[in-house]
Formats: sequence, structure tokens, C-alpha cells
Amino acid sequence: MDDDDDLALLLGGTERERLIVRPLGWSHPGASDPWDRGWLKAVIDLQAGAFSGLVEADLRADDFVRFRNSVRRLHDHLDQGATFDTLEGALKIDVSGDGRGHFEARCEVCDRPGDGNVLRFTLVFDQTHLPTLVRALDRIVAAYPG
Repeated sequence: MDDDDDLALLLGGTERERLIVRPLGWSHPGASDPWDRGWLKAVIDLQAGAFSGLVEADLRADDFVRFRNSVRRLHDHLDQGATFDTLEGALKIDVSGDGRGHFEARCEVCDRPGDGNVLRFTLVFDQTHLPTLVRALDRIVAAYPG
């Protein structure tokens, strides 16, 4: 990733097998209600074999906080998992470990919450990717505290 991608969650990492989630900014920057202030505009960029796409989504800042906290635990507990789950169903990532440092991320991306098209795919990675993933999530959470 280059400097323009500092605020991006990346899973996978190969050109044909990857998921990138880029927060673009607050959905309601002037909102006075704390709930409304917590929404982020984001772009989900995916490549899963022959499938690729860009999906715009509204995500919650606290979704990134919860995912970051659960990913941090994976380094010490290689047989556990981490979940990124969104309120409106735009994105779901279920990471599970085999206890030996190998992880599988089962992903779902929906193009229109409620009644849209859903793409399900799986990405694999190992524990060497965890520090980079945690740093990326730390940068996102620092920029958009939940």
C-alpha cells in the first residue's frame, strides 16, 4: 500500500484475492446527535478470483474499534476469531484461526442494505499479517474514533 492508503483495512493482499475497506469521512459531519455522528462513508474494494467490485457503504466508526480489539487478541490466541459486522449488513468479515498461525476470513459484501446483491468469498492469510492489520485499524480508529 502507498501513502494514499494509510487509512485502509486490507485483508488478503494478492492482486486476485483481497478486500480493502477505505473510510472516506463522516457521513453526517455536522450532526448533533451522537448516533448520527458515528456513521462513516466508506468504499469497499474487493477482488475474489474472477469477481471484483467497488461498493460504497455507510459503516459505523465503532465497527472498526470492535474489529481492531478482536484482531489484537488473535496474535496471542491463534485458535480464536474476530468479526467485523455492520448494522446494515454492508460488510461482514468472520476471521477464524487454526491455532497454528493460519487464518481464514469469510467475507460478505452487500451492495444495497436490506435487499441488495451479496457476494460471499474467503481470504486466507497468516499471523505475519496481523501486526500490519492492527496498525491499519489503529490509524482508522485514531482518525475516526468510535
